[in-house]
Amino acid sequence: MEIIDDIVAIILALATPNIDVRAITLTHGNTTIGNTVRNATTLFSVLEKQTEYYKTHGGPTDKFQTSRPALAIGAAMPIKSTQILASYFHGEDGLGEIHTTASVDQQQHPHFTYKDWQSLIISDQEILDAEDTLYRKEKQHSPLYTTSPRSGCDEILFQLAQAQPFTVTIVAVGPLTNLALALENDPKTFCLAKRIIILGGAIDVPGNTSPFAEFNFLADAHAAKAVLETTHGYKPNTTIEDKLALHQTNGWCPLHVVMLSIDAGEACSTFPVSLLERYSPTVDTPLSQFITPILEFVADKSREYGKRQEHIALFDPVCIGLLLDFEASLATKTPKLPVQDQTAKSYLHRVIESGRLIQRRGGWTTYFEDVRVETEGEFTRGMCCVDRRVFIGKQWTGVSTNVEVVREGPNASFLQRVMEAMYDIHLND
Repeated sequence: MEIIDDIVAIILALATPNIDVRAITLTHGNTTIGNTVRNATTLFSVLEKQTEYYKTHGGPTDKFQTSRPALAIGAAMPIKSTQILASYFHGEDGLGEIHTTASVDQQQHPHFTYKDWQSLIISDQEILDAEDTLYRKEKQHSPLYTTSPRSGCDEILFQLAQAQPFTVTIVAVGPLTNLALALENDPKTFCLAKRIIILGGAIDVPGNTSPFAEFNFLADAHAAKAVLETTHGYKPNTTIEDKLALHQTNGWCPLHVVMLSIDAGEACSTFPVSLLERYSPTVDTPLSQFITPILEFVADKSREYGKRQEHIALFDPVCIGLLLDFEASLATKTPKLPVQDQTAKSYLHRVIESGRLIQRRGGWTTYFEDVRVETEGEFTRGMCCVDRRVFIGKQWTGVSTNVEVVREGPNASFLQRVMEAMYDIHLND
């Protein structure tokens, strides 16, 4: 988590009662790690005000309170490459200048930031260890989160070790440095993840940061390469029993990685500016006062750079919708159908198209692909490389992957979810 659409993703996850958010690991990315920490503590202070608002003005009494995640500071720099930032688009603070400047209506917003925000990230263990009881009382954290004494990569491993095998989904919406470091430190524990959902990469479209690379993959191409290579040997029909047997025998099993690249992400994440203009003036809550100027900032920047005129793209919260729909499809008690059956209705359709295994479930269409990440190219670092040859006379060298790539996804349910999470607006009413 680091910047604007990451914030929306966190809001959506915390607003969804059937998602148990166990940890949020912070990382470098579009802004510095220091700004990331400030943005995280700011978000939780706003959500705390929002829960108080619900108590006095009416509203969902348990919203934002069903999870109490651990907040862990992760990597400040990529593994090997030079750090890149995107302050030109996301603001110097990574959050649309919410901490420093005025919105379009000249209403100042720095009041969202705690003056002593650095102290909010002190670990709970340090608070408990303090002898001064007054200090302990003053430093009690928000009821909505705890702070971890562990680094971001160690927090990932801690959560995986504490949970039952193959029950934790990792949703990665920034550079993959924290994941790659966790993998390097303890691959045996890391592969106990149920799946990893990634926002990143550009396969059949140009990059959004370089001609060939999407930002998250460019920001740490070595990390992206390492995480995708964990899918080497992955088979979609592998059962939990098979995974446990592999893990017990080999100390390792291939991971299920789902990749939402900007190819499909653009259409899935379309957020019309008209929705913001229509509904935001009708809602006046702590959360709406916080999120509206941030989204207005993104809309202005999108127009400035000529990317979009009528909508903005909120890629990261799409990953939360993907998680919800995948879990809902798995919970459907409908028998799996043979690959050849392309017409029967089921929660999971598997067909073969152009040699690819295509899956359709929960409104999403995905396919499995051997995706490699370029790490050293002068112009192509972070590029997703796919073998497009019709006749393959010579196989690739190196480690093959088997990544589940999203091809299509629903936009209507995405809009409903984010509007309800941010503004308590039900679009279908």
